[in-house]
Amino acid sequence: MEKKIRTECSVEIDDVFVIKRVGRSVEGWCAGCGRATTHVTPEDAAMLIGTGPRAIYCLVELGEIHWADGPENLVLICLCSLLDKTGQDFRTEKRRENETNDH
Repeated sequence: MEKKIRTECSVEIDDVFVIKRVGRSVEGWCAGCGRATTHVTPEDAAMLIGTGPRAIYCLVELGEIHWADGPENLVLICLCSLLDKTGQDFRTEKRRENETNDH
């Protein structure tokens, strides 16, 4: 009787997005979260979760994510509330520095 060998492989892929555009992300206070957080444009928010800006505006209108007025009436999306809503995690350069300094 032949012995059968079965091999299973599983792959987990984590996507990493880096936003390094001057003036496109802003550190600031989010009244909804009650803490300092990163705010991004609706276009960048959409790119981060793999959708279009229209879906981001819909989430804003439904009160599902936090937003703030930026300069020149620019809508800025609270990255913490967006990623909490979608179950994702993120690391900004500032957050990475704080984690490094804490250790």
